[in-house]
Amino acid sequence: SAVLAHAAADADRTTPGLAAREATVATAGIDRLEPYVRDYLPALCVAVTVPLAAGLRILSVDWISAAIVVVTVPLIPVFMVLIGLMTEQRTQRQWAMLQRLSGHFLDVMEGLPTLRLFGRARAQAEQVRSVADRYRGATMRTLRVAFLSAFALELLATLSVAVIAVEIGLRMANGAFGLHDGLVVLLLAPECYLPLRRVGAGFHAAQAGRDAAADLDQLLERRSLTGGDRPIERVDSITVRALDVDRAGRPGLLGELELDLRPGEVTAVVGPSGTGKSTTIAALRGRLADRRGDVVVHDGTTSVDVEMLDPDAWADLLAVVDQRHDHVADIVADDVRAGSGADATLVSGALHELGLGDYEGATTARLSGGQRRRVQVARALVAVRCGRAQVVLADEPTAHLDDRHARAVITALVDLARRHRAIVVVATHDPALADAADQVVRTAGHDAPTTPLPGVDDARGDTRTDSFVVPSVATVDAVQVSTWSAIRHVLAVARPARRRLAVATLFAVLAEVSTLGLAATAAWLIVRASELPPLAALSVAVTGVRGFGIGKGVFRYVERLTTHDAGLASLGQLRATLVDHLATVAPEGVPGWSRGDMAQRVVHDVDRLLDLFVRLLVPVVALATSVAVSIVVMTVLDPRAGAVVALVSLAVGILVPLLEIRRERRTGPALAAARAELASSVLSTTEDLDALIAHRLVVARRAEVDEAGTTVDRWEHRRTS
Repeated sequence: SAVLAHAAADADRTTPGLAAREATVATAGIDRLEPYVRDYLPALCVAVTVPLAAGLRILSVDWISAAIVVVTVPLIPVFMVLIGLMTEQRTQRQWAMLQRLSGHFLDVMEGLPTLRLFGRARAQAEQVRSVADRYRGATMRTLRVAFLSAFALELLATLSVAVIAVEIGLRMANGAFGLHDGLVVLLLAPECYLPLRRVGAGFHAAQAGRDAAADLDQLLERRSLTGGDRPIERVDSITVRALDVDRAGRPGLLGELELDLRPGEVTAVVGPSGTGKSTTIAALRGRLADRRGDVVVHDGTTSVDVEMLDPDAWADLLAVVDQRHDHVADIVADDVRAGSGADATLVSGALHELGLGDYEGATTARLSGGQRRRVQVARALVAVRCGRAQVVLADEPTAHLDDRHARAVITALVDLARRHRAIVVVATHDPALADAADQVVRTAGHDAPTTPLPGVDDARGDTRTDSFVVPSVATVDAVQVSTWSAIRHVLAVARPARRRLAVATLFAVLAEVSTLGLAATAAWLIVRASELPPLAALSVAVTGVRGFGIGKGVFRYVERLTTHDAGLASLGQLRATLVDHLATVAPEGVPGWSRGDMAQRVVHDVDRLLDLFVRLLVPVVALATSVAVSIVVMTVLDPRAGAVVALVSLAVGILVPLLEIRRERRTGPALAAARAELASSVLSTTEDLDALIAHRLVVARRAEVDEAGTTVDRWEHRRTS
């Protein structure tokens, strides 16, 4: 909510990629903050108190073991700081790559119909795969260093405990130490290191959370519009003097623009792309904080700069046709009526006038780009004709339209000036619209560099897409699938990574076996040493403790890297497969899916599937294997104990997963739907923000976002309770 509130007052909404960045921070960024607040900060508190208490108890029993703890424990924070400094910049790059990945997917999803027209839809699957591979590479470079933290902590802690076990065993073999005290030290020594190891294991998630928080701070620190408090009820004229603004590499973009805008006249601002036409519209709206010069509004008695006007009062007098295909309601008629409350007759008349009479009850999400453009123009017609707006600011109102519909738009805009005495300002490339204007003003002419797709004209130039007919394609019906069926589909897509998953599983099993071997060998060493044997009888156990201690850390490090690499490769393949499949159903797409659903399900939900590999498949197989090995060993040593452990393991291994699956079936689909609704609401708000601001609908939309967020929190609570 804070991100959206600040976005509504942002001083420069023309920043490229700003809407997608805000949506990513408000959804995925907040999700990344959760592990930092929920896990990492409490783990820090535990890491301070538990080692201290355990160390004091060890000191009361054996000062030598306590000295080893005192010497080795401080090394863990040192390693954490050093490795943290190495990973900070890498994690920031990974977070930036995730934002670019999200924005790329959203652009591909929105542009699939147009890409399909030019035969480029399926080619996007390879492009998506390439972007996903770059994201995987950036993530793995970060993880190689980040997991060094966990590796160093685990190795240091394990070897420290091993050293304590060996020195206790040797002293017990000489009769200088008792079995009771030895067991106390051996049981408490790992507790001095375990909390710090947990902090280290969660360091990568914590770093990601801090980066997300930093990005959130950057958004909230962007320059905001202050706004004035001067009321205004009518506009007699607008005078623009020496208007200019600096942009990167292009100082004096507008060339001290001069405009005299009067009721009943159409003024066309023309010029090449990137020369400040949209910037001029933003200045007239009062949404350009870094401008120079004056934009003065005259109401017959007073003259005041637009920045001093009350933003809501000024918005009430404006009708804005934005360059984006913004919409503020789901139904076409409601979208046209938004902000003006016009009656059905005016709405219907405006739609028929622009050739949209058959779309009055249609959903705005299903309209083409040219149809959405005409809906915006109809919204401006209704706002002026019902008496609410007196100034029309239209940015490329004829873009993407064929000649017939472009003429209808030009006629309607001219009618607003002639019959309704509105001030009409258009920024345009269209010569026909410029010819219909009463005055034409050219911008300074600093051409911006452009890199159009081969064979595709500038979308703001002469390309007309409103009359294109998209070939008919089959739509996808929404089908309910079981959890196991969905997992099978994901694993089928992940088939190319099976070898890496098998290797990861092998190293996970070796890590678990090393853990069991270390505990068993250390316990045997202590108990055997209490019998005062010759030191040579303990040499194999001493070597085993050191070997298992080193192997545990090494195997775990390799297993984590291999699992994440296989998982990320599978997710890249899954995303490319999704885009390739969706290309066959464009433009209808998936029934009921908005662009926000794409953001949530194709980007963030797919990202969460990494847990399927990291926290489910590999760990479960490794755990089952290690438990089976333990049961076999215990059965050989003591058949009764082996049978008891086998029964308990089977009961826990079956009942707990069944209960978890039952809870997931009850809350999982609802939580996924709630997250998709939140992502959809946030994304539509950030992308349609200009239209929402123009029609004073930001507060209502923020309330919808807050309600969607509350729903997500409620289902998250049910899931974890």
